[in-house]
Amino acid sequence: MEAAALEARYRFKRMVARAYHDSSFVACIAPVAMLFIPCRGGVSHRPDEFASREWIGAGVDVLHAPWRSWQAKLFFFATPPCRCMLSLNP
Repeated sequence: MEAAALEARYRFKRMVARAYHDSSFVACIAPVAMLFIPCRGGVSHRPDEFASREWIGAGVDVLHAPWRSWQAKLFFFATPPCRCMLSLNP
């Protein structure tokens, strides 16, 4: 994901996963990454959460590139485990 964000010239920051997500358990057996996009006013996990089409599109762009490169590796389970969180910044 990081390489895809760099290639698309999106600013981002790496984050350490401190929250207790299901991904913590999945990471023991498969590669895991989380991608966050900006929401209006920094609000998330609430009914008034809103993300613009532009940021949703940016998230799709960043997620799609690694998926294409992982497809062949996933078939052979050759991708090493990864615990990565990336936050795109406005």
